[in-house]
Amino acid sequence: IEEFRQIVPLTTYDDYAPLLLSRQSKSLPADPVLWIQTTWEGGVHPLKVAPYTKGMLDTFKHNVITCLMLATSRQKEDFDINVTDLMLYVVATRPCATSLEPLMFADEIDIEFLGKDTTKVQFNYYTNGTGGHEYIYDLGFDASQGFHTYGFYWADDYITWYVDGNEVYTTPKSQANIIPDEAGRIMMNVWPGTGVDDWLSPYNGVTSLYAYYDWMSWDAPKTGGSQASGSVNDPYTDGQAKFDGTRVCKLTSKVSGKAVDVSWGNPANGTNVLQYPYMGYANQQWYIKKQANNYYIIQNVATGKVLSVQNQSTENGANVHQWEYTGNASQEWSIWQMSDGTYKIVNRQSGKCLNLQDSSLADNANIQQWQETPWSQSFYWNIDYVY
Repeated sequence: IEEFRQIVPLTTYDDYAPLLLSRQSKSLPADPVLWIQTTWEGGVHPLKVAPYTKGMLDTFKHNVITCLMLATSRQKEDFDINVTDLMLYVVATRPCATSLEPLMFADEIDIEFLGKDTTKVQFNYYTNGTGGHEYIYDLGFDASQGFHTYGFYWADDYITWYVDGNEVYTTPKSQANIIPDEAGRIMMNVWPGTGVDDWLSPYNGVTSLYAYYDWMSWDAPKTGGSQASGSVNDPYTDGQAKFDGTRVCKLTSKVSGKAVDVSWGNPANGTNVLQYPYMGYANQQWYIKKQANNYYIIQNVATGKVLSVQNQSTENGANVHQWEYTGNASQEWSIWQMSDGTYKIVNRQSGKCLNLQDSSLADNANIQQWQETPWSQSFYWNIDYVY
């Protein structure tokens, strides 16, 4: 042993102090998730700094949970612990080592709306309690004025966030090794955020706060399944359909079988859009063209105008007509393929669906926007290429 120690001498913290005290990570075998401080006895450095990698934190977590289980054990395979149990801890704050306990359960992926500006959404994530990955996305609409769909796809080495079914942000490749990997739970809340005035703006403690949620779901990504004519699915929920914008389509109601029609083929802005039996006329034919922001415009072949919500309204029952495309959010749509091969067409501005009024079977029945209701088929449309 003595001979071995002459070849491989024992080291102490003092040997690594210049590297560790200055938090130099380049010489370490793995990037640390955080640096902790501790004050164990000995040496010339009473205050010591040490790196903790993700693997070290995982081991620490497993050890603590094992100790908790053993502390409740009466005999072999008999533990008094349940999945609903909570752990109360009183610890010093980071960077002290004793504050590692709360980090064991501190993975999260966030979709946050800051009350000071609800035309934007903030995406962020935490791994072992470490965040700092904020990304602000300009929605192009006011999230407080209507329901929209927001979600994320969580992969092993990246996270992609979606708005109304459109991919809007993906974590950079440089963050691939720090994506959260701990199982979590879905939580929705509204938070006054006292003490973070620079982030949220001050809260007066008096004004009532409300958050409204229309629905919530969790699902694994769809990687296959049936494809409708001319479209394929994105790997996220039902998937936003993709169309060849150079090809001519017809849109027909699932309820009536009648076509979306520009009244009399009038080229004027504001001409109403209604349903009528498909006759093969150009005013019943459409180009579905994807824009740079991943939304679609639906452009009439005869007039060159696009489907638009009248007066940029976000209300249920607002009329849909045609208008020259100006880039406004009320003229842009996300298009989602349903399990039966029909499509749901959702307005970017309002988050409401293209809807056949009163599920009418009549010629010239009006087309409007309305919040989707699952018991009505009037929100779903067949989209087929004509040529």
